[in-house]
Amino acid sequence: MRSIGGRPARASSNGSKIERERAKWRVRSTIGSSFFVSFCVPPVVPMQRSSTIRLRTSLYEEATEIVDREYAAELSLDDIARRVASSRRQLQRAYAEIGGTTFREHLTRVRMQKASEMLATRGLTVREVAHRVGYRQPAQFAKAFRRHLGVAPSDFRSNGDVRAVSGQLTSESRALRPDNGFHAAAI
Repeated sequence: MRSIGGRPARASSNGSKIERERAKWRVRSTIGSSFFVSFCVPPVVPMQRSSTIRLRTSLYEEATEIVDREYAAELSLDDIARRVASSRRQLQRAYAEIGGTTFREHLTRVRMQKASEMLATRGLTVREVAHRVGYRQPAQFAKAFRRHLGVAPSDFRSNGDVRAVSGQLTSESRALRPDNGFHAAAI
């Protein structure tokens, strides 16, 4: 058996691979803390079975299709879970592990994408867009839009341009604008 820090490493009673790996990496500093293990060594995460991955991928894909189709409706995680014949927790895990996001973040992202398309291409008011993407209150929509895209929906609509999202023009387009004192040859 290996010794760590002068003491023998103990394996768990079942001798699992995970416990053996943790014991290998258990390092004690002179003051006895396990800072290095806690913050510097990644935890040993067991792999999911391929059937679990397939199930969660299927759940995630079905849920995202529903959200993409019905983003304007009042959707909830429980409603989507029921429709894909899953539990709320299983769907949460699918979103986290397969999509790397949450249901609410995904729904908001889809709504903001559709809203930005509507604001840029159609002559709709902010209020109309808010209602079309599923918000009852235009103020709530405007707040979410600003948080998500970094610009107010009315400013986005008036510019009708993706550059408004970043809040500034790219250096190349800024250099080509005649009102900033740069010449196109200065690029």
